[in-house]
Amino acid sequence: MSIQQVLLGLGAASKEINGEDVFASYIRNNYNTDSSHHYDPTAHVGNGIKFGNSNAGFSVKFPGNYSYLQIADHADLEIASSQFTMECWFYQTANSGSGSNSHTLMAKWDNDGRKEFIFRITESSGQKLHWLSTTDGNSNQTITGNTTVTNNAWHHAAATRDSSGVIRLFLDGTLQSSTLTQSSTHQNNHEFMIGANGSSGIEQFMDGYISNVRFIKGSCLYTSTFTPSTTALKSVTNTKLLCCNQNTVTGSTITPDVIKNTHKNIGRIVGENLPLNFGPFTESDGAGGLVWTKNRAAQWHVLYDTVRGGSYSLTTNNMDPQANNIAGAVTFNNGGYSIASGYGENNSSNQKYVDWLFRKSEGFFDIVQFSGNGVTSGRAIDHNLKSVPGMMIVKRINSGGSSGYQQWFVYHDAPSMDGYRLKLQGQDQRQSDGNQVWGNGSSFVRPTSTQFTVGEFINFSGGTYIAYLFAGGRSNATGSSSCSFNGTAGLDVAASSAVNFGTGQFCVECWVYVDDLPGTGSPSYGRVFQLDGPTANGNTNNLQITIRPDNSTLHAWNGGGAVAIVGSKPLKGGWNHIAVNRDSNNLITQYVNGIPDGTVTSSHNFNPNSGSPRMRIGYYDSAGSGNGVFDGKISNLRVTVGEPVYTAAFIPSKEPLTTTSQGVTASNVKLLCCNDVSSATGSTVTPGSISNNGTNPVAYAVTPFADLAKYKFGESGKEDMIKTGQYLGNGNSDGPEVYLGWQPQWVMVKHVSSSGLWLMSDNMRGVFNTINPNSTGSEGYDPYLQANDTAAEYTTYDWIEYMPDGFKLRNTGQSLNSNNSEYVYIAIRADDGYTSKLPTAGSEVFTISRGNSRTSIPAVVAGFPVDFFFMKYYASSSGNFDSSNRLTGNGFVRTNTKEQAQDSDGYVFDSSVGIGGGGVNWITNDAQTWLWKKGRGFDVVLFEGNSVQGRDVRHGLGVPPDMMWLKNRTRTTGGGSDWNVYVRGITHLNVYGSDPDNYGNNPATLELNTSDQANFSMSGTWDHTHPTSTHFRVGDTYTTNENGSSMQALLFASIDGVSKIGYYAGDGNADRALNFGFRPKFFLHKRVDGGGSWSLYDDVRGFNKRLILNTINAQVSAWEFEQTATGVIIKDTSGYNNSSEVYIYYAHA
Repeated sequence: MSIQQVLLGLGAASKEINGEDVFASYIRNNYNTDSSHHYDPTAHVGNGIKFGNSNAGFSVKFPGNYSYLQIADHADLEIASSQFTMECWFYQTANSGSGSNSHTLMAKWDNDGRKEFIFRITESSGQKLHWLSTTDGNSNQTITGNTTVTNNAWHHAAATRDSSGVIRLFLDGTLQSSTLTQSSTHQNNHEFMIGANGSSGIEQFMDGYISNVRFIKGSCLYTSTFTPSTTALKSVTNTKLLCCNQNTVTGSTITPDVIKNTHKNIGRIVGENLPLNFGPFTESDGAGGLVWTKNRAAQWHVLYDTVRGGSYSLTTNNMDPQANNIAGAVTFNNGGYSIASGYGENNSSNQKYVDWLFRKSEGFFDIVQFSGNGVTSGRAIDHNLKSVPGMMIVKRINSGGSSGYQQWFVYHDAPSMDGYRLKLQGQDQRQSDGNQVWGNGSSFVRPTSTQFTVGEFINFSGGTYIAYLFAGGRSNATGSSSCSFNGTAGLDVAASSAVNFGTGQFCVECWVYVDDLPGTGSPSYGRVFQLDGPTANGNTNNLQITIRPDNSTLHAWNGGGAVAIVGSKPLKGGWNHIAVNRDSNNLITQYVNGIPDGTVTSSHNFNPNSGSPRMRIGYYDSAGSGNGVFDGKISNLRVTVGEPVYTAAFIPSKEPLTTTSQGVTASNVKLLCCNDVSSATGSTVTPGSISNNGTNPVAYAVTPFADLAKYKFGESGKEDMIKTGQYLGNGNSDGPEVYLGWQPQWVMVKHVSSSGLWLMSDNMRGVFNTINPNSTGSEGYDPYLQANDTAAEYTTYDWIEYMPDGFKLRNTGQSLNSNNSEYVYIAIRADDGYTSKLPTAGSEVFTISRGNSRTSIPAVVAGFPVDFFFMKYYASSSGNFDSSNRLTGNGFVRTNTKEQAQDSDGYVFDSSVGIGGGGVNWITNDAQTWLWKKGRGFDVVLFEGNSVQGRDVRHGLGVPPDMMWLKNRTRTTGGGSDWNVYVRGITHLNVYGSDPDNYGNNPATLELNTSDQANFSMSGTWDHTHPTSTHFRVGDTYTTNENGSSMQALLFASIDGVSKIGYYAGDGNADRALNFGFRPKFFLHKRVDGGGSWSLYDDVRGFNKRLILNTINAQVSAWEFEQTATGVIIKDTSGYNNSSEVYIYYAHA
């Protein structure tokens, strides 16, 4: 089932908003490293963030040398004696020159007798439009326009011929004074070129942007001055080509043949033109927002926003008022923003920048500007976030007043920050004067979904203030609160036969936040829940759910030891959901954040107190003894009897539990407590009275839940993009894990109980897996910047790891992980199958490219942020298939070997549009690269092995994967570890023909690095379990889950019109068609019921050239498959369509 088919069943929101619509990290590398690229003094970042209304539409950026677009010669693109209209918009960033330095718009021309026409801008007589054509292939006839082309502005250009043979030029709709009568133009077999021509070799490359190229054969649209369209062009009668109007370089509305992104050096084939959300039109859906820029050298953080205007900057590392920086001014566009030249902090040559883009959107981000009025008793300010803010940053932007009130004041919704404030420009710990900042002077006022309160410190008369509001605040919903336990007492629930678990099914679940664990007493375990009698705590029929003090892991057991489950997931540090569940097969499973964390099969009879047990929450025995007490918070403790709530890995609820949530039967829910904001003994349902055996615990308005109003994103309209919270440091390099429910792409943390830096990380600059296969390499070093100072980017140690469902601290230090210290964070979600845009063209998420002879990044241009690639010197018989991903950076593994990961300085992901660099020349020996982007249809997951059979691992596809490649990256024993491959739906026809997916419910295993047939008996690989839309399962083998090893999983899913993973049974017929619904750019094929290589084909090298993914062999000429508009035709039955043999394939548009 394809992604569209699954998602359409969910019911779409009224207006889908995706993650890419509201946030992006963007890397700008302003280096002039060779003649093919130059520093663009006016930077246009067109990544789809709709800040304003201007410069709407799509274009292709042409770098000024070597790169262009071409279409194979076709009769539809020959002007011959026909009427025609060719037009486009262009944006020239530098003056064209004369002769070879002209800027070509469109052409079919070379000096080898294939002359037809050139339409260009030339410096002859000034920057003017210029037409060159010939009737006989030798004698040139020209037209030169009379209107000067200005740089750094959009212009419309058109050339037409009417029924009388008159050729006219138009600039911005104005008819140019010169015309040419040419009733017939010489025809040739030259390619149709955009952005260059072949007048002397290939030259006259466009330097700038071209949008909405339209070629009409048979109609002349313009014969006199006209007003160009203010909206994107459409295909009208006789339109043969309409391109440079999509969010991909080679995308089109209509084309007679494939458009190729081409390079002058034919050996390299792939050009370096880039797609851009930057066009000549105007829209009305600009929402406003913030651009936060940092020169990655020692320069200021610079902030521009749409409310104050693009000419005014603020700097977070000092208390200065806003500056009017005309040199570095920002223009907010409909698909991004533009930056003026000459300002070192945000746009100078030979510098590297990172931009963080926040678009105003309900449930994500808002900006409010207000004028102070001097009220000191608290003033309510309206906002449009429509959800509770999780963080707010407020700054006075004009001069005046005491310097102490020019600070950057920060509100954070973490419980430890109530009544406090932080300052962004400094390292100071939280300040206790928050009531004067966020309240009425005497008390703190928490913001709501519509207003926030400012106190006297940020409301001085004459002051003008800007407030940046980020969603992610705590929920105020009924049942969202918790109980706070301080390690001295707990709660008792009166004895009742209603909670006699007996030998039946049950589930005990809650959220816990561990502050501390007892180090003394017997037992010293932190008790969360206990089912027992009034006496005899160690009764063998009781059930105890505890947290171990030595490693803060979950431990469910009974007093006699017949049941004992020891978990492996540390719980101290943040909110975590835990559950202990017995199903109908007597399998008792304990879950942490929805993932099984230990099991035991037991029908043990949990019936203490003669079948009428009491329940204890948060303690073991009498108050004040220090034995088995719980120190922390418990929320939404629910006890269900008679049914298992969970039977497989799951995603914990985003909202407070009810007696029917997760599909449970209301009558089976016997207890739901620790959720009453006014009383620790309150409950939704209870089998008996609840009493507090001390002065503690107390009801606490602290919650694991966020305000539900922020869940507005993705296809379902029910996903979130941002989260704020707090964690407790443990002072260990194996630091606390923070559960978010998704993988982040941007995280900022701050120590609040003591001083500390504002540390900023993002996956564009790099967040690398901590397990380093090469101790001398840089894999594992995570770049970070500091919002509070001008320091250059640090890359000195590994400090954070982005995990499939959160992040983990990987180092010690006061600013990120001191023992028992409190930290706050804000995190933004990475692209995944739930919140990313559904691709409409294959090249939005996959492409094939080659190097550009540069040693700086990007040495390989993709046009999108690359999350995974593999590459090979395809003409070499000794060239391995090296592969790497954004989460491991320089560390690479080879698809054709078992070897452990190695380190290469050339495999660099530090780019928003490509990879490579690091001093390595990527053009050597014809290196070709296949590149993927994460989102719907593809995911990359890293996890550390633990050798647990039946381990579930979270992924972000949102649908069950059709194929997975899994590799142990760090094993050295036995030469390394094979790549294990899962493919949904494959059949071993000769033996298991009646069971298309499995044998004995055991998915087959293939090996990517060998030609071996599928193995249907490897229970240790996938643990007899197919992956789901949220998790995949691995066994205990070293290839999939070796303890302490770095495991890498690549997950693929079919997308209608974009990618297709499938299988077929051979029928022995020649010319059999495989229909994918698109023309494949890439095709991978393998026999599975017998030996067969992983054969790879693509249309860059040519579909008649075969590579083998599991060998080092050079490509060979072959004709096994013929590319068609909708798939492939099998041309060679032997090994590709033999009767009764089974084959799998993976095709990408």
